Amino acid sequence: MVSDTRIETWEDGLTVANRILAERPAVAIFVTDEPEVFLAGDRPEPAYLLANPRSPKMLRDVLRRAISGGFSAETFSKSP
Repeated sequence: MVSDTRIETWEDGLTVANRILAERPAVAIFVTDEPEVFLAGDRPEPAYLLANPRSPKMLRDVLRRAISGGFSAETFSKSP
């Protein structure tokens, strides 16, 4: 699943991801302008971070790795 840490519902992205992952196995990938929310929150496992700005290639690479199961415990980010 791909989400932002802030979404336009009554729940934040971390809460929604935790609820979904409690019901079914998945990998959570967060693409956000606010990586500090992800790092300070109750993040699900496995979960990975792409901090904006990020390139389309970086997003494709992360999605490919998530689909293929090729992740280790790491955080993906790109400096501005």
